[in-house]
Amino acid sequence: ERDFVMKCLRWLLVTVSLIAFAHYKLGLFSGSHIVRPSPSIDPFECRFASPVKNVLPFEMRLPESECRLIEYFGSNVITIYVEYPAMKVVAPQQRARDTAKDQLVIFWIVRLSSSVHHDKNATIFSGRTPVSVFDGIENYGGVDGFIRFVGCDGRSVYATNVLDATSVRRLLDHRFNVIYNYSNSFMDVKKMDRFALGFLGKLTIK
Repeated sequence: ERDFVMKCLRWLLVTVSLIAFAHYKLGLFSGSHIVRPSPSIDPFECRFASPVKNVLPFEMRLPESECRLIEYFGSNVITIYVEYPAMKVVAPQQRARDTAKDQLVIFWIVRLSSSVHHDKNATIFSGRTPVSVFDGIENYGGVDGFIRFVGCDGRSVYATNVLDATSVRRLLDHRFNVIYNYSNSFMDVKKMDRFALGFLGKLTIK
């Protein structure tokens, strides 16, 4: 039980840090460190090349007007703010507007160092039994409401409540770990995961 609590705390610490950065821009990076998308003659080619050696570029399909709104600092992570339900990439500055915040889904897409076939997100639930199961959603209890379910792509999806948001983790194509957050006002976790997969499918990220 103690090990499970410690795993939950570590999981929450990382998630809270991401939410805090997303909402308040804590100054971990200055604007001068932002990497701009690479020029292209293809109006739908959205490519970010890192100045750091051995960091693979991110490539996806987005119009230039949305591509330039993605936050990228040259690491293995990109941050995208998406309007729900329009699936439109929006400017990060909208996070400060409370009326807009509830319509945002914030994605952190993390490129894994190698193709993985074991989902490390699952380790937090290792050896645990859900306290209840309803409509395919396993509830592991606790004040943060840890849950697990299977997405429509057949992959396990893990979610918890943090502050005023729901934070979700999942794998994408064995190559990316995806974390996305949205307002607790959206109650249907399966519907939100379908939205996330729809947006990620639209990106065709590689």
